[in-house]
Amino acid sequence: MHTCRICFNTLSSSKITVKNLAYKDTKTQSIYCYCNRCSALNLVSTDAFVNETINFDFFGRNRLAKTSLNYKFQKIRSSFFLGNFTVFGLLLAMIFDDPYSLKNYKKYLSKESYSLLDIGCADGKFIFDISYFNKNSKFLGIDPFINQSYTDANVTLTSNTLLLNEDKFDYITLNHVIEHLDNPEEILKSYIPYLKKDGLIIIRTPITSNPIYSIFRKSWVGFYSPYHRTIFNTKSLSYLIKKIGFQEVYSTTDTTIWSIISSIFFIMEIPFRYHLLIYLVILPIFFPIIAIFHILIYFLNIKGKGDMLFLIIERDNLFEISK
Repeated sequence: MHTCRICFNTLSSSKITVKNLAYKDTKTQSIYCYCNRCSALNLVSTDAFVNETINFDFFGRNRLAKTSLNYKFQKIRSSFFLGNFTVFGLLLAMIFDDPYSLKNYKKYLSKESYSLLDIGCADGKFIFDISYFNKNSKFLGIDPFINQSYTDANVTLTSNTLLLNEDKFDYITLNHVIEHLDNPEEILKSYIPYLKKDGLIIIRTPITSNPIYSIFRKSWVGFYSPYHRTIFNTKSLSYLIKKIGFQEVYSTTDTTIWSIISSIFFIMEIPFRYHLLIYLVILPIFFPIIAIFHILIYFLNIKGKGDMLFLIIERDNLFEISK
């Protein structure tokens, strides 16, 4: 019997079989089972070969963003979302959208100078993006799989957790990280000591409490199998943050056009690695339809009904008192 990674309840027999179209061997499959207590979907089995190579295959790609060819394009697009309008930036924004939720971060990282710890920073794209509009702040990215450390005036990326020392941070961010973890509660608790008493944790993760998941189901890009181990909804995420002694401050959704585009491609069983190329080819032909998708996503996010959650949490003082 399998148990839920969030509440440790025995999982139900209700299951969803998902093709591993994000993996290099697209003929493999993964099975997710539903938790009747907290409503999370848990990855319970996948092909053995995938299990043996999953970490190296996914995380081994973490090369420094600043060394990649698309870095300049990324910076132009990011600058657009941060308020610096250019025609080229608008074009890139329409094509690629805002994958790092920069508009939300700019709005809610309100301090003039702050310190930020990003857990699971990968190649540093988010860290570099967020540092564009606050040169007076300090940013540390930690990722056990990063293969190239980096340091400049206000950004450090490393796999060395010893660099944390006894530093305390104003913000701790987990951008599409907790869905990859086998032990999300344990990982979150391990980093809480590095958060200032009035600090905030910001979590971004796919959730199933939305129309996009209801439409696409097993073809929904949020599964991104076999890499996503736990698929949350608002109930299971609320359960998790209460267990670690935190409470919600604010939540919204930051879904992008890719939730629809990639899910449609998954219905057609097109491997994820080809999505961008195909999208760029069909964009001039299907531009009116894609424009409608953009409008739809915009209104879903306004209502908080998108499939990618942006959640801000803080310590629950009542939890501290009751301990």
